[in-house]
Amino acid sequence: MFDVPATNWRLVGRWVGHMKKGQFIQPALAKADSIPGELALGWLVHYVIGIAYGLILMVCFGSQWLNTPTLLAPLLVSWIGLAAPFFIMMPGMGAGIAGANTPKPAVVRFKSTVGHTVFGLGMFITAQLISG
Repeated sequence: MFDVPATNWRLVGRWVGHMKKGQFIQPALAKADSIPGELALGWLVHYVIGIAYGLILMVCFGSQWLNTPTLLAPLLVSWIGLAAPFFIMMPGMGAGIAGANTPKPAVVRFKSTVGHTVFGLGMFITAQLISG
């Protein structure tokens, strides 16, 4: 979409895998040594982060939110959560702050914002289904 590739979870796994060696920033992640199981690790990290956002939602808005879910609460959590990819993940993977070192930084930022918005909508819809 917009001529920018989707997130490569293999590279996320590689980035996280190198952290145990004390390498938190990978300026050329694609050229870094591969890590055994990096694709599975990348997907695991992806899902753990998603679960963490759900827990943050519950901590911030309480379990009462599940009984009467509102749309704004999960959107706020997911939008504030953009700080993680913009200021931790992208710089750590060599893409710069908010993807500044990518060929199309504005598109990278837009896609991240859309992805987080969809995730927030998903949390809202899930809460709607749970609350009956």
